[in-house]
Amino acid sequence: MAIEFNEINDPKSWEAYFKSLLKYRHSQENVFDIPDQNEGDWGVECYTACGKVFQCYFPDKNHSVSKLYDNQRNKINTDLKKLTVTNAGVWKEIFDNQGIKIKSWVLATPLYNNKLLAKYIAKKTKEIRDLGLDFIDDDFRVSVQTDDDYPIEQQNLANCFTQLKIDIDEISDEDLAEWIGEKVGFLADLHPKLVILADGDKKEIDNQKLAISNFYLTYQNMLDVLERDFPQIHLTVIDCVNTRKQKLKQRISLFGKGKAPSTILDENIQQLENDLAQVMPNFFGGTRSDMCAGVIAGWLIECPLRF
Repeated sequence: MAIEFNEINDPKSWEAYFKSLLKYRHSQENVFDIPDQNEGDWGVECYTACGKVFQCYFPDKNHSVSKLYDNQRNKINTDLKKLTVTNAGVWKEIFDNQGIKIKSWVLATPLYNNKLLAKYIAKKTKEIRDLGLDFIDDDFRVSVQTDDDYPIEQQNLANCFTQLKIDIDEISDEDLAEWIGEKVGFLADLHPKLVILADGDKKEIDNQKLAISNFYLTYQNMLDVLERDFPQIHLTVIDCVNTRKQKLKQRISLFGKGKAPSTILDENIQQLENDLAQVMPNFFGGTRSDMCAGVIAGWLIECPLRF
């Protein structure tokens, strides 16, 4: 489960957060967790299919620069011994069977602020290479990373906790009236549906034509923004909408109207909102509602079926 940034204040939260960054970088299927509930983690929190091994370290809040250096150095020394001495046989079996050679061992920590640690990890790199372990790559390196080494992944993860809104310009009455005037043919199939929905009231028919046209144009503008700023979400939304529209057409074609048209529309708007909530969960509910209205408006305009 993803961790809110303000919850990263203990070792387990840091571990979960950093592993999330790794899974964005290397993809979920290429990051392998090592559970630590039984006999610890053998000096490795997780490793990747490309041969990178990670161990997390979250320091105490109150520490000096020198104290942090001592703690990080001790962590590196202790866990490298677990990898290359204490549990070397276990790791050799795991990595040999996976067809992986370890190219790097990384201490993942929120703070790296002492140049002496750079000197120390260079020393440990040479020590591990000199062991000549056959599951360790000849170019093996020890390194230290913070989340700042993953700026793109940080942004992707941040979006998981950000409520997004699609901002578009409001359509003026003049632009709307001009568009309707230009799209008489395009709107031809809408009129008979509005006669039923508005119960033949001419004024209400005109009002609904304006409203539905506005919903439709707003939705098209929202799709343009999605395609520009969130292309993958745009494709997912299009697939979701097409699936729902197809189901609605099948419902009308195979079973007739059965229920009142307004009831059918209400049901499908709710179903579509639920669908969109699954594929774009980080968008404001109002944004999804506007998109639903636009989808239904487009169906009313474009679909040749009669109620």
